[in-house]
Amino acid sequence: IRDSVMARYGKNGLIIGIKQINASDIKKYGWIKFDKGGPAKFFPQSGDAQFFDSIRLFHKATKVFVKELKNPTFKKYSNHLAGELFTLEFNIASSSYGIFPFGFGDIVYDDGEPNNMYNEKTFQEVLDHADSVATLWSSFSGTETAKQIDTVISRINRAFYSPITEQNFTSKSPLILDGVRRVADVSYLLPPRKGTSQRFNAQFIPSQFELYQNYPNPFNPSTTLNFSLSDNAIIDLKVYNILGQEVATLINNESLESGDHSVVFDASHLSTGVYFARMIVNGHQHSSMRKMLLVK
Repeated sequence: IRDSVMARYGKNGLIIGIKQINASDIKKYGWIKFDKGGPAKFFPQSGDAQFFDSIRLFHKATKVFVKELKNPTFKKYSNHLAGELFTLEFNIASSSYGIFPFGFGDIVYDDGEPNNMYNEKTFQEVLDHADSVATLWSSFSGTETAKQIDTVISRINRAFYSPITEQNFTSKSPLILDGVRRVADVSYLLPPRKGTSQRFNAQFIPSQFELYQNYPNPFNPSTTLNFSLSDNAIIDLKVYNILGQEVATLINNESLESGDHSVVFDASHLSTGVYFARMIVNGHQHSSMRKMLLVK
């Protein structure tokens, strides 16, 4: 399973954190990249949960890294949060590629605890936010600790844990595994919001309301966002930066007819970085988000 998923990433590799893409950001923060067999020696990640820019090992002084850390082994880097974030990214990818059941990234986390900012977020939204905080933690003014993030990600990863047996395989060529537990059986999870879905596989039937991944991505300075509506609806489509600040309004409370639509996002006034396009249908009847990368 590991090798099948990593092969899909190719030379770009699986990245946890936010990769530096602007020369002015050099030596400001670190992120971690895996390719091919890299994950094989990464686990177990048993060290204390920490943000990404430090290497903390038992009986050794803290070492800070502010660049790409490629294929670290557990003997040289041990960070429980990094291990959990890798696992969530890997599981969402496995679902997107059809190896695991579709829609994993659209399941909603909600533990019922007041003031938990991760409640009512999809797994993909949880991952995107956690990646940003773990990488650019100093920009978030200490609003979250690494331990708090680690607790949420760990609960998500353990929700569907089960040893893999022959009975789990629907097919080995292509590789497809069945699920082992229903969302309804996990007290702190909710099913995907009405109309949400992952659209990565041509055989997967899109949902009623769908915001697709922008193209091109990465982009400079403009990109196109496509979306489909099965019914007439009131649409809001806005763009946010990694701090959750609104930076552009593409569609504002507009009534649109059913069918396919597209809108061009011109980011010439924005700086290089990660942005999120969010579409809201009929006042939160449906909401979906896509991660975009602006490179100048």
